[in-house]
Amino acid sequence: MTSRTLDERIEQQEQTVSKAKDHYDVEVSKLEKLMNKRDEIQKNEVHSISRRCRNLLMAALILGVALRLAEIGRVPGDGSVWQDEAYAGYNAWSLLHYGVDTSGYHHPVYLETWGSGMSVMLTLIEIPFVAICGLSAFSIRLCRAFLGCIELLAFSELCREIRGEKFAVVGTFILAVMPWDIMMSRFAMDCNALPPFLLLGTLFLIKARKKSSHYLLLSMLFFGLSLYCYAAAWIVMPLLILFDYAWYMMAVREDGKRKVIDLWGILSAAILAVLAFPLVLFLLVNIGYIQPIVGGFLDIPRLSSFRSGEISRDPKTFLTHLYNTIHLLATQEDGRVSDVAGTFGLFYPFSYFIMLPGIGLSLYRMHVEKKGRSEALLLWQLLLGLVMGGLLEETYFSRINIILLPMTYFLAVGCIELIEKWHGKASYVIGLTYLISVSTFACYYFTYHDGDCARAYGSGLKEALAYTDAIRDDDDTVCFLTYVPVPNVLFYEQIPADLYLDTVVICNRGEGTIESRYPQKYAWYDATAAADPENLTFQGIDSNRIFLCASNNAEAMEYMENNNLSITVFSNYAVGERK
Repeated sequence: MTSRTLDERIEQQEQTVSKAKDHYDVEVSKLEKLMNKRDEIQKNEVHSISRRCRNLLMAALILGVALRLAEIGRVPGDGSVWQDEAYAGYNAWSLLHYGVDTSGYHHPVYLETWGSGMSVMLTLIEIPFVAICGLSAFSIRLCRAFLGCIELLAFSELCREIRGEKFAVVGTFILAVMPWDIMMSRFAMDCNALPPFLLLGTLFLIKARKKSSHYLLLSMLFFGLSLYCYAAAWIVMPLLILFDYAWYMMAVREDGKRKVIDLWGILSAAILAVLAFPLVLFLLVNIGYIQPIVGGFLDIPRLSSFRSGEISRDPKTFLTHLYNTIHLLATQEDGRVSDVAGTFGLFYPFSYFIMLPGIGLSLYRMHVEKKGRSEALLLWQLLLGLVMGGLLEETYFSRINIILLPMTYFLAVGCIELIEKWHGKASYVIGLTYLISVSTFACYYFTYHDGDCARAYGSGLKEALAYTDAIRDDDDTVCFLTYVPVPNVLFYEQIPADLYLDTVVICNRGEGTIESRYPQKYAWYDATAAADPENLTFQGIDSNRIFLCASNNAEAMEYMENNNLSITVFSNYAVGERK
């Protein structure tokens, strides 16, 4: 009886276990289906977010490119160009067609131009654009706008490398709508080539640390080329490059997966040294330690006015200039139409409320959380920008432009922190605010500000010169009664380099003046009367038939009226003709 009962109980338990097992299998199957469904949903969400990020990134890039390319041949300045733009562009055209610059050098490491010189990199980059499109405001500004578009792509990649896909979208959008970068991308001044090269150097350095030391080669290449973009930055560039290289070696040592110094590191240092060496010679020539080097593989001139005097040397002056630099950045106004438009400033006035917390959060993230150490490179560049402002005797935004990209980056950091920690809807508020701001800025920049630039850049000179060409006989000399920018005359008239070099008579205004080498006569122009712009002299020019002067100069206009000249006004310039 007991045995039978036990067998029955065992059989009953086996049936229960069997049913439980079947139920377990069913439930496990349901669980697997639910988990697969969850994984599929998550995968679709990731794909959806990734696709949304790609679409937003593409929209930001399209917006940025449009703002940098729209009416690039006309705005700013209504087709007129600034003197520095004209000199860079004319030298590109002259090197392309005649193989020499305006001083007769074939392979200049630095352009002598008006005596104090200008950096050569932007001129070299402009050569293919001038070759394809001809010498014009369109071709030289298209070159800088092209660099601006590369800058957008590189900044997007930098943001992705440091903080991921979402941050790349935010960073690209913020840079795309920044007034300073829109204006700088449309202004072909030599110093404006520096930010893209520094950005590419920093980007490839971060890639070298995270991926492969091969990228270190590209990083040092762009850092080396950046030395040819803007001479004033030389005072901080050694500190920037040494810090960045030390950061890379420390990061590699902490990872412990690669050698701190390998073949690529040695080659990278060699490339940097090779690129820097001609500029070391240039400094030695202009300090007076060695003679100018001319006629070989490279031409290294001695400038008639070396700008070493533009650097402050005593601590009190440094602190005063540093304060002025911080004040400039705080007010976002330096009084130059090429740097700032209206009240929009560099970043829009309200952006500091987001940027400053962004800097603070980045410092906290590095110090406390031990994350985001790549941001140390940008913080260091920002700090050196302030140091540079303290060292320079005259500071404006174009001169401390190494600070602008790091500040934009930390503005983007502030935005992404708001979006992620405050509420996702913050993205709509931030996006709408900046879209409204950039729309208002664009309306002002392409209309009212363009008129301000036209006046500052001397609009009407191109038309005035063309008019003198129409009325001039072969033996006529056009006499300038007031200062007329030589680079603009060369640019607009496209005077052959050999003719210019054969006919130019240089008036040396002496050391310490920016335009120390003043072309007093060249081609069919005579600027003797305006050799000293503050003391115009009208003696010995009565035999001339054609005159040109600034239309707002009362003394020159009175001279033409008193001599019964037929006067035709072209905006900022006037042409007088003796009938």
